[in-house]
Amino acid sequence: MPILNILNDKDDETTITESRPPCQICQKQFSQYVCPRCNLKYCSLGCYKDLGHADCTESFYRDSVTAEIQSRNDTEQSKQKMLQLLQRFEEENKNSLDGEDEDDEDEDEDKDDLAQRLGDLNIETADAGQLWNKLSSQERDDFEMMLKQLENEDTAWSSLELRPYEPWWEINQSLVQEIGQDNVAQENTSTKSKQSGAPEVPKVPSYSRLIGSDKAPNPAVMWTMLHTGMTYCYLMRHCMGDLNDGNVLDTLDTLEHLSRSVLFSTDPPPFSREMDVVVDLVEQILSLDSRDSKKNKKDPKRRSQLMVLCLSDGLRLLEANHMVRALGGLWQFLKDLSSIKSMDKIQKRRVALAVRKVYFHIAATDYIITRDSQSGRITLLKQALLTAQEKIRSDDRAFEREYSAAIAARQHSTATKQVKIIEL
Repeated sequence: MPILNILNDKDDETTITESRPPCQICQKQFSQYVCPRCNLKYCSLGCYKDLGHADCTESFYRDSVTAEIQSRNDTEQSKQKMLQLLQRFEEENKNSLDGEDEDDEDEDEDKDDLAQRLGDLNIETADAGQLWNKLSSQERDDFEMMLKQLENEDTAWSSLELRPYEPWWEINQSLVQEIGQDNVAQENTSTKSKQSGAPEVPKVPSYSRLIGSDKAPNPAVMWTMLHTGMTYCYLMRHCMGDLNDGNVLDTLDTLEHLSRSVLFSTDPPPFSREMDVVVDLVEQILSLDSRDSKKNKKDPKRRSQLMVLCLSDGLRLLEANHMVRALGGLWQFLKDLSSIKSMDKIQKRRVALAVRKVYFHIAATDYIITRDSQSGRITLLKQALLTAQEKIRSDDRAFEREYSAAIAARQHSTATKQVKIIEL
């Protein structure tokens, strides 16, 4: 017969407790932790941050945050995020410190306004040590905690409430440059386009002059034009409106992936209707998403949402001369890439091919748009995109109804089975 040994937990706990030395700060509690820098034994965070241990804790936090700041990209966007972090800490500290008794030094620090303390610093060029010295002790603790939370990027950065990107082609303002207007009107149009972030209308020769013939573009150009325009829109959203921000070679890699069947291909485009264009681009986007483990989540709505977004972007670009501007922005980005010395010869040849293709599409698009009143090709394409968009939304609504009905039926069936079991 097995023997059950009963241990005296209290005796063991007493033995373990008595073997621990007391806290070297308060001398009242048994020590729980050891400082990694000076081997001081302490019992709690309050004792760790005691004035008697301030030299060690401040140097530890300063080194940690300085290393974290220096490891991050020194871009304007990341520094603006840092400033928003500090402002958020200031607001939280004011709320949390209401009604609490603090030391005289802490009270003086809390009364300081963060904007005033940082007012003499240029956030874009400020040294990490200078920025650190402007923070109160509470803000330093909170900042260190927030940096740890930023490891979970999905929740941490979203909590900063950063201003969302507003695409220039969705801004409701006239960007049409009418021929025959005076210079003042043209300057106003140029100013509006710069304020909205829209690229300038590129200056390219007419399509007839470019190809040396009066022949109209091949109908297939409509599909490659649409694909390239929608690719530009997704790339702009992906880069938050600045294709040259960050690592431009990474942006080029994304562009090559999205436009592998158009700008970076020597084969004829595999499109015969508008949905062929949309499906190809969406599949490439989903393929990109699968590379990122954070985005690689099974979402049944993701595909249809991307289709609706691409169709919506395509429709907006077909208004006025937005499509020409979009192609011009992509053309300028690719031209700027050509001067990068770090690209190998094969990559430079691929970029040069894409530059020529976009240049051709700019001239062809301008030709098609200016003659739409006669051919009606743009009008028909817009109608086709609207119809496709409404069909996808209608299918989504039908799916939602069927899905909800199936869930309700399953819940009802489960409840009925439970009632029968109780009756038995």
